[in-house]
Amino acid sequence: MTAALLFLILVYPVILDKMKSTKEVDPMKILIRLLTAPIALAVWLCAGLLYVSSFLFGLASTALAILAVVVIMAGSPINGIILLGIAFLVSPLGLPLLAVQMLGGLQRMRNALVNRF
Repeated sequence: MTAALLFLILVYPVILDKMKSTKEVDPMKILIRLLTAPIALAVWLCAGLLYVSSFLFGLASTALAILAVVVIMAGSPINGIILLGIAFLVSPLGLPLLAVQMLGGLQRMRNALVNRF
């Protein structure tokens, strides 16, 4: 609740500034922007979490890849290949990239709603 209020406090002056700079004010556009503001806040928070988790998952994937090479050399190539697959999924090119694409889709959906009106 407080985060939404803080966000509206930060967004409201920008909206007022836009209203002053344009000759004609479209109330529907302002309403859509206010309704989609929580989506923008969620995308912003998720992008920050994704940045931190991508770094941590990168470290984890490096450790898993090194462990996979050790397991392959120890004589269990099937388990080593499975570990390499898991290391790829955890790496920034695996599941975190899927999360980035989902966040991009959410942002595009918000922008489409705002630009439509």
